[in-house]
Amino acid sequence: MFLTDAITPSLPLSPQAGPVAAIEVGEMLSAQGTGLLHRAGVLSCLLALGILIAFATIKLTLRCWTLSKGVDHSDGGHRKRQAAPVLRVGGLALYAVFGVACLMTFFLIRSPGSEGVVNLLPLPSFFLLGSAMFWMGFMDDLYGASAVLKLLVQVLVGVGAWFSGMSIDMVTQPFQQVSLDTGGFSLVLTVFWFVVIPNLFNLTDGMDGLAGGLGLFLAVLLSAMAYTMGNGSILLICVMMIGALLAFLRFNFPPARIYMGDGGAYLIGYFVASAALVTSNKGTVTSVILAVVVALGFPILDTAVAMVRRGLSGMPVMSPDALHLHHRLQVVGLSKRKLLFLVYAAFATLSVMGFAVYFSPNYALPIVAVVLFVSSFVVLRHLGFPSDFKSVKDCMRGMLEARKHVRYAYAISQVLSQDLDRFEDPSRFWEELKAALSKLHILLPFDLLEEGEAASAREDDVLVYRLNDSLVWELRCPSPLSSRQWVRVVRCFHSVVVAAVAKWGHVPGELGIRTCQIPPDPDTSSHFPLVKGFV
Repeated sequence: MFLTDAITPSLPLSPQAGPVAAIEVGEMLSAQGTGLLHRAGVLSCLLALGILIAFATIKLTLRCWTLSKGVDHSDGGHRKRQAAPVLRVGGLALYAVFGVACLMTFFLIRSPGSEGVVNLLPLPSFFLLGSAMFWMGFMDDLYGASAVLKLLVQVLVGVGAWFSGMSIDMVTQPFQQVSLDTGGFSLVLTVFWFVVIPNLFNLTDGMDGLAGGLGLFLAVLLSAMAYTMGNGSILLICVMMIGALLAFLRFNFPPARIYMGDGGAYLIGYFVASAALVTSNKGTVTSVILAVVVALGFPILDTAVAMVRRGLSGMPVMSPDALHLHHRLQVVGLSKRKLLFLVYAAFATLSVMGFAVYFSPNYALPIVAVVLFVSSFVVLRHLGFPSDFKSVKDCMRGMLEARKHVRYAYAISQVLSQDLDRFEDPSRFWEELKAALSKLHILLPFDLLEEGEAASAREDDVLVYRLNDSLVWELRCPSPLSSRQWVRVVRCFHSVVVAAVAKWGHVPGELGIRTCQIPPDPDTSSHFPLVKGFV
């Protein structure tokens, strides 16, 4: 195991000791009064330092960044609605604070007066693995990276964490405090943890202030658990990361001036994943993991619903769309700021529940599980998801009926995406799009039909699909499929059509793409077509 000489002996607990016993030890260590953990001035200075470094880095980046790379442009209102291009390199500020936090922690845990402060963190490997995760995401922000390459790096980071001692070596049954050595599964569980958590943060980064707020609440939760355990190294780093995220949110709050990007999202996810494994001793790591999982309830529910929806409909499970829970919540008409405060309230509640599970899993876990189940059911039902057996059955039957059409439409859209880059003549691209629609039996709108064709057309065949804030797409889909199923098919072409309009501007009238007469509320995303329900 690659551990640094900075590691001091772990907490004097047996593997069977629970969180309450660990807290008693933490209080015993802190009760010395001269320990670093009770120097509020030190923690306050670290918090201020984190805010200052992140604030200065972001201001400098906004003023000096001149590269065309690392800039996020609007897609016309589909998934990205910013009025002007926004930098997506805010992760640089988080990484700067992360590096300084590791350096400060290295010296502070060796400073006079820090006796009794427990350090379970392999600082050099902790920093290097976090750097690998950040730079992988940052390169993706600048130049793009394949999903396979990103997954490979995440797996390697997980393996490195396992060799460094940041691993899931023991699983404790929370009700009877019976511990089970994971043995050969330790590596698999650890790698899975380091792949899932960063990707959850990256998937959450789809709305101004969302991923940063989630990271902030997780950092506060981890710092509280580290304090009760007397784990000084994690506490010091958590405090500085809290400062960094507070400064970042100053610029990321709607309307955002900078995004954290994949680099920042992966770094925060790595920080949460690794800190959770070294916050406590091996005997209580299960309680910490459960606490983090509960606090991540919102993105876990969102990701699970998205993957099931995409899988059933025939789309790749990792394909981006505008149907996440935070997109659906915007349909109710709340402004982005009000919606963000609502989500923050959910984050805060889940964090408190997570700490309760950590502090007393025997009593809190069953209650929290019931509350989460009921809350998830109520939220999903409010957003239009099927809530009874018949509606679930009908929904799944409809999705499976349209599945082959969706898969075919998605495959064609990928070819059109390549054509968009290759073709210089826009008329050639639009002809290819018309041919693709014809293969799917999607026809011209009413007012472009010949007199004989119009007589046999039906009004209920018409699908009006909103592309963005200013354009709608009027199509006829005279197939037995329902309008909701046709929305799934047409959605496959959404990104490539919007990109083509942005590239060439002019659209042939026979395609049915027209200017929208009534623009949506600029502070909401109510323009999304048929986003209510499991579509």
